[in-house]
Amino acid sequence: MVGGIAYEFVIFLSMNIEITEPGFDAPVISIVNTVFGLRSQYGQGRFQCYQGKGFSFWNNNYRFSSDTILHARADIPVLELHITREGNWTGTWDGIDELMLSPAQFNLSYTPHVKTMAYFRKENNYRSCDIHFEKSYLQALAIDFPELDIFLQAVEKKEAGSLAPRNHYCSPEMIAATEAILDNPFGERVQPYILDIKVKEILLCALEKVAASAAAITISKAQQEALLFARQRIEASEDAPLTITELSKLAGLNEYILKKGFKSLFGVSPYQYHVELKMKKAKFLLLETTEPVAAVAYQLGYMQSSSFIHEFRKATGTSPLLWRKMGGK
Repeated sequence: MVGGIAYEFVIFLSMNIEITEPGFDAPVISIVNTVFGLRSQYGQGRFQCYQGKGFSFWNNNYRFSSDTILHARADIPVLELHITREGNWTGTWDGIDELMLSPAQFNLSYTPHVKTMAYFRKENNYRSCDIHFEKSYLQALAIDFPELDIFLQAVEKKEAGSLAPRNHYCSPEMIAATEAILDNPFGERVQPYILDIKVKEILLCALEKVAASAAAITISKAQQEALLFARQRIEASEDAPLTITELSKLAGLNEYILKKGFKSLFGVSPYQYHVELKMKKAKFLLLETTEPVAAVAYQLGYMQSSSFIHEFRKATGTSPLLWRKMGGK
């Protein structure tokens, strides 16, 4: 997105947020246009903010050459949807039971004041997106989402907490909407509308995911680890897909838990996840090689190119040939 608005940075500075790094001088804070920078003893952070009506969208990036701990303190409330894009985020947030998110996980949390500690491992990239909401923005949706209504009642009492008792994995639609905000190709007049639409899409998908999980089966920690293993095996067997029966045996789960749990945890079925991986590889082959569409289909395991074309069109809205001619746009 090329036309961010800097209002939030002015607000940010007026908050008197104190950022410290134990054992060293305070990190240096800088602002250039719409980019907020932080430089510490062993690395740096870079943040960009896009201001919308009732929310602000932050794109955050960190990298450090040594293990680093950063503290932040401020006497301000924070109501945010955190989406992890890269790196395992760990730390503490006063009043929140857990601040540990893996890549592609999210949660909506509130704290009446900032008192956080974040741990960063050396040579790792950390990327995330945070959407800070005004309470009134969320209240407009509470009538249709009981979980959100209960959460906002706690916010009204200034009680720290999270919307969901555990972190959830983003749906493909949430990830796509996040990327659409960051890669917004439209002109400055149109960009705010795209930002508003995509933030609302992210929020609605998150609320739907939490609501579905509340009504879904309970997944134990051991089952969650087994489901993560199942996802890894799908990724490793991309060219020779496993059947549900084979996958359930490898993961040590019955087929019901595998299918229901996988959908609850990752937002898609095991089969849909495998298709997503094939479509990702198809896009790479179409852009980076000159292989005919039929040859690409064969490499992906399709005996008939028509089946590949149908599945590609379903995933992208266009044919493989047209997608290649348009340069993947």
